[in-house]
Amino acid sequence: MARPQPDLGAPASGTAPDAISTVDGVIQLVRSWIDTAKLKPGDRLPTERALAEQFQLNRNLVRRAFLQLDRMGLINRHVGRGTFVGAPNRPEPTRGAPQPTDYSPAAVLQARLMIEPRIAALAVANATQGDLRALEALVEDAAGAAARHRLEAINVEFYRALATATHNDLIVSIADALAAARAAVASDAGDPLTVEPAELTAAIEAFRAVLDAVRTRDPAAAAQSVRRALIRSARAFSMLARMELLPEDE
Repeated sequence: MARPQPDLGAPASGTAPDAISTVDGVIQLVRSWIDTAKLKPGDRLPTERALAEQFQLNRNLVRRAFLQLDRMGLINRHVGRGTFVGAPNRPEPTRGAPQPTDYSPAAVLQARLMIEPRIAALAVANATQGDLRALEALVEDAAGAAARHRLEAINVEFYRALATATHNDLIVSIADALAAARAAVASDAGDPLTVEPAELTAAIEAFRAVLDAVRTRDPAAAAQSVRRALIRSARAFSMLARMELLPEDE
């Protein structure tokens, strides 16, 4: 049984909460606290919301840090259960239920096409200036991406930030499930492939189209921009025929 969730206490190494303004800063805060508190795999951690409120941090910043910590294997997040150190004991999967590693890239893209354009449209209605700044920061991060796995990681963060902008926790949970499925089929950090200039330009243009639609409060344009970006991804992997997609808005 996991121990009760403790308070984080003071940040390690004398770091003042208001000095934490980067993803790396949040990651260091959580890692230092895990080490100092001598937590073991399976011990419960504060939620993103609790951490953000305790240290008055930007919620999107904490979400991005938790996503990276999850990919690093330093935390595990479970919808409806919480966030835990390391690799907690997982419940037995439902018989016959697919796990993230069981999904094909085509299945993941198909699910994203059904869900993410609608998420973008809802984000238009609810996004705050803070949400827009978080999305803008990710576009800027993408401009400096040299490795394909890094661009893919930013892409995951961008669409999760878009879900965050809906301010609907259930939708964020759905976005988490999509992110986990994407991570299972994506290239890892050891992948040496670099991003071709044309590929990077296209990715940034796609991010910009979505961001501009959200900023101008145009739900139809936001949904269409997401759909177009996903269809381009499907074409890149020659999946359109297998997925039976009809790119009517292209």
